Amino acid sequence: MKYKGAAIQYDCHFMDKEKNLAALTNLVRQAAAQGAKLIVLPEMCATGYYFESMEQAAEMAESVVNGQTVGLLENLAKELDCYLVAGLPELDGERLYNSAVLIGPDGLIGRHRKMHHYVPDSTWAKTGDEPVKVFDTPIGNIGIQICMDLSYPEGPRLSRLMGAQVLCSPMNWNESSIPSDIWLTRAKENGMYVIASNRHGNEKGFDFCGGSVPPLGRSDGATTDMSVLTEVQDLEAVIRYAQSLPYAGDTLLLMGCSQGGIVSALTAAKHPDAVDSSTRPSASPTTRARDT
Repeated sequence: MKYKGAAIQYDCHFMDKEKNLAALTNLVRQAAAQGAKLIVLPEMCATGYYFESMEQAAEMAESVVNGQTVGLLENLAKELDCYLVAGLPELDGERLYNSAVLIGPDGLIGRHRKMHHYVPDSTWAKTGDEPVKVFDTPIGNIGIQICMDLSYPEGPRLSRLMGAQVLCSPMNWNESSIPSDIWLTRAKENGMYVIASNRHGNEKGFDFCGGSVPPLGRSDGATTDMSVLTEVQDLEAVIRYAQSLPYAGDTLLLMGCSQGGIVSALTAAKHPDAVDSSTRPSASPTTRARDT
């Protein structure tokens, strides 16, 4: 199977959801017009990132079910016959999370809640409390990790053990050298595509570096609004490569990890009936993990 994947790079306007959604809609349409089937948007793509309090974050937060951002993206995915991954501040009861959703032509497929917080996240968001998930879709098995989640090997490794062929990562990343060696390492050490969608620009004195990378890990370091496209090629070859790695059958070590979600995900990978990791019936995670 071959198809085009795209990373949407965008300079978000803080606390201006309407303006951001209008701009992102245009960028998604541009990517789809160029043939993109899987399109990844940045972390907190419609709201900005540096919330000063829970109250400020709550003004922008929304449910992933019937929320404004997800509803707009559902309509786009249906119209354009594509799959979208996008980051947003999630409201669940009285709790707020830094989350990302996967949406297809038939609607919401699933979500991931950020497990490893950067300093601004801790001002308002709870740590992700759900197991790592991999979603079986017509365009392959898709995993999600948000920004700093990629700085730690466990989440991406669990995604691969659970069958991920493509890992989508919405980001608000700052680093002088882009694309980051961290992004490329997660792809190479696990034998899977990584699509890193990073914003650019400045927010409250903090500079974001852009440099988004499509699945094959190429970037020209651009810092403008754009869609970065390339082909996702031969997903079965990805599986063969991952299985050929010398450590493919090794036991996964969770060194110094206190994330309950990660431990639960390891349980789900080995014993899929032991953990209910699906948020809705259409979002059944694949459990094709290697025995370790």
